[in-house]
Amino acid sequence: MQGTTPLDITPSLSTSQDPADANFARRLKEVRTAAGLTQQQLADRVTAAGRKMFRSQVGKIENGDRPVTISEATALADALGVTLADLATDLAATMRNAARIAALTQIRSLTEQIAGHVAAIHEHEVLCQDAQRRLDELKQILAKLESANERDDE
Repeated sequence: MQGTTPLDITPSLSTSQDPADANFARRLKEVRTAAGLTQQQLADRVTAAGRKMFRSQVGKIENGDRPVTISEATALADALGVTLADLATDLAATMRNAARIAALTQIRSLTEQIAGHVAAIHEHEVLCQDAQRRLDELKQILAKLESANERDDE
């Protein structure tokens, strides 16, 4: 027995993964990449929606190294702007819905972009109003100073 190492016979999740889990993992990656998102961006979206998720979790789920819970699956679907069925169904069925899924993910991305632009516009409006208020105050101060100088000159 000397010089031998024990064999690791523990099955990995990847090799013993349930077909439905493997399909979900594959579909998650397909939809995420179709949406143009990185694993980090998807994890950030899930976290922003109230369910903490790390990039490494997304990677492990996509690689079949970690099972996904129903709440995680739902959060991932929501973050991608698709239904849970879109992530859980087989490729043939989803190919018929590919245009719909692409549209949903693009709508989600554009909606987020618009929200960001609207927030930036609002911030600029507030900054502009504040600058205008300060300018008006300085003009009043200048007018008072010029009026006081004119009286002094008389």
